[in-house]
Amino acid sequence: MTRRSLFDFALAWFLVFALADQVLPQTDTTLTLSRCLELAARRSYAAQAEAQRWRAEAANYRAARFQYLPQISGEFTRNELQYQPYRFPQQFQLLNAEWTPGNWLYRAARAQAFRAHAQKLILEQKRLDAARRAGALYFAVLQKDTRLAVLDERRQVLERHLQVARALWQAGTTTQLDVLQTQSALKQIEEESLRCRAERDGFILELKELLGWPAERPFRLSTPSAPPDSLAPPPAFPLDSLVANPLLHSLRLAARSELAATSKLKAEAAPKIVLSGGYVVDRDPTADGNYWLVSAGLRIPLSRWRQVQLQKQALVARATAVQLDEKELNRELRIQVKRALTELKKLRQAYSLQRQRLSLAQRTYQFAEVNYQAGLVTNLDYLRAQEHLSEVKITLQSTRLEYLRRLLDYFAVFNRQDLMLKLDQDL
Repeated sequence: MTRRSLFDFALAWFLVFALADQVLPQTDTTLTLSRCLELAARRSYAAQAEAQRWRAEAANYRAARFQYLPQISGEFTRNELQYQPYRFPQQFQLLNAEWTPGNWLYRAARAQAFRAHAQKLILEQKRLDAARRAGALYFAVLQKDTRLAVLDERRQVLERHLQVARALWQAGTTTQLDVLQTQSALKQIEEESLRCRAERDGFILELKELLGWPAERPFRLSTPSAPPDSLAPPPAFPLDSLVANPLLHSLRLAARSELAATSKLKAEAAPKIVLSGGYVVDRDPTADGNYWLVSAGLRIPLSRWRQVQLQKQALVARATAVQLDEKELNRELRIQVKRALTELKKLRQAYSLQRQRLSLAQRTYQFAEVNYQAGLVTNLDYLRAQEHLSEVKITLQSTRLEYLRRLLDYFAVFNRQDLMLKLDQDL
């Protein structure tokens, strides 16, 4: 291969990689609702922070279980004894063991186990919060896409109508006012589209930040299907199912953790078994020399009973406070559920009425289009009928998307992540 051909070969590969670098980031990627929720939960920094706290609490629990075992320690002591008329040293080389049976008897590590489990539930709640926020943005973008699509459809219809109005004006059937009114309506649509597109871009930027999506890499959302004839009613969960709510469950475990900590106080007040053994080097010239030493005993706390009582009162008070927080949250969640069901019912009823309005608006527009060309209605009547049809289309799809968004929140309250991910099927 000649030097010229080598240069051409290297230049060709350089251009390939350069073009690939420019083209690949622009690859259009479809982002489904389920993938959006999963990415938001995984990329949430708040959830990642709670994950680290959960790992710390889990490690503390594993460490607390070592309290059930004897604590082994080594001891080396040298004593210098002074007698008249001589002095001599003593050296103790001992192995000590101290065991608190109360830690095993009262299961002192339970409080830390409850605390670790509660922290894991807080992590799950943070993931749910991130998914709900991303889901709300997802539906907000879909609503803007719906509005832009209907506005574009209306723009195309008005452009065709403008040609008709201009032809009728040139034929002397109508005045130039019809042309100017139609042009004004087109400018209004253009202005509204710019404003709607700007709001959509803001939602997209926020969604990309939540998902950790590269800013230069575009994506498109799943295109909603045609509006169904009716919206399916939401599943009715019993209010007792709220125990699956991560935040509510974590408060319950936090209260149990405070109460279980009283067992730790009982264990600390229980007697401790102390064992010791080793070799003693005794340089006393009047003694029998070196010897082995083995001892056993009990260490009983005598002055902590008042302190333990006060600490127990503090733990019970904190547990009671957490239980009251749990009851308050339970009440708020019940209110949210009842309110959500009421709103979902209203949206279903409104959707049914909007379907009927859409049918009437379509018939009205068809009559207005035909009657305008026949000179039976004014251009403003036609424009109002066409605008009304567009608004009904937007309202119908927006109601459907709002229904799905509220359904997402309703499922999140009961921690039904499986149903949240299946909402893709309803789009």
